[in-house]
Amino acid sequence: MFEDLRSAFREAYVNFNKELNREHVPETVNRLIGGMVDEIADVKAEVAHLETQIAKAVAGAENEKG
Repeated sequence: MFEDLRSAFREAYVNFNKELNREHVPETVNRLIGGMVDEIADVKAEVAHLETQIAKAVAGAENEKG
């Protein structure tokens, strides 16, 4: 049983490395990666906006506190 698992993991490892070292990337993958990059940029902008809102809320709370 463990030998079967070991063999399966080795095969998965070899296949994974083949995919990583592939010269040609399919267009679908390029589009997906581009979409992910866009989403990351959007999320970073939203996080920056949230940090600004948090800072304003903390400052407002400090002012109310005294």
